[in-house]
Amino acid sequence: MNRDSCQAIEEMLVDFADGVLAHDEAERVSAHIEHCPHCRALLEALRQSLRCAEAIWQDNLSDTQTVRVRPRKLWRYVAVAAGVVLSLGSILIWFARQKPTVKTPTLAEMEYRIAAAGTAARLLAATDQL
Repeated sequence: MNRDSCQAIEEMLVDFADGVLAHDEAERVSAHIEHCPHCRALLEALRQSLRCAEAIWQDNLSDTQTVRVRPRKLWRYVAVAAGVVLSLGSILIWFARQKPTVKTPTLAEMEYRIAAAGTAARLLAATDQL
């Protein structure tokens, strides 16, 4: 057979093997395959690979039908969320109940405040005299 005609037929072999080729093109490929052992062998190899792919596909489909999906255990997530909320709530309540610490002034701070008050009183008396 002519190599150019074989190349044109090879491009149509997949559609021919699937049975989706138009009627006139299917007759052309069928007539070519009757006389060309190379294209006939190529078509047979293609059909075998398609049968193998179909078997693998069917096998995978049967596997997916038998797989059971376990329901998620939502209670675990709820328990973790509740624990976080309780922890944060406890911390916030603890901080809210803390009494502010009153800092007692030292002797030096008391002397400074008395001196500042005395200076302020002298300034006020001086402004009254003016």
